[in-house]
Amino acid sequence: LYARPEITSRVRLVLCDASRVLYHGGPQDNPVRRAQADSMLAGTDPVAMDWAIAELVNEHRSLHQLLPLQKVERPRERAPVHLHAAARAGLGGGLGELSWWRGAPDGRRRQRWPRHLSGMK
Repeated sequence: LYARPEITSRVRLVLCDASRVLYHGGPQDNPVRRAQADSMLAGTDPVAMDWAIAELVNEHRSLHQLLPLQKVERPRERAPVHLHAAARAGLGGGLGELSWWRGAPDGRRRQRWPRHLSGMK
C-alpha cells in the first residue's frame, strides 16, 4: 500500500495505540496472551513504526518465555518478514538508521534500537 505514490505522498504521521499488546497468537484478541503496555507510538515512517511495534511485542514475548518473532517457525506464528522486504523496497528509512525514543511516565526518555529484530531476513 505504501509503495503507491498517491499514498506515500500523503502520509505525514503514523499513530499506533499500543495500550495493550497481543504478544502471542492472533490476529484475534486473546485476553490470556494480551499485555498492558500503556504505550502510544507516533512517527513519520510506517516501516519504522512496524519495527517499533514488533520490538514492543518481543519485549512481552520475552517476559512470557516465548521466542522472539524472528525465530518463530510454526505455520500460524510467522516472523514479520515484511519488514525487511519493505525496507529493501525503499519504503521508510534505512534499517541501519532506525531508532526511537521511549518516554517514561516521569517525563524522562531513552533511545531505543531494534535489538531483537536485527537478524530477521
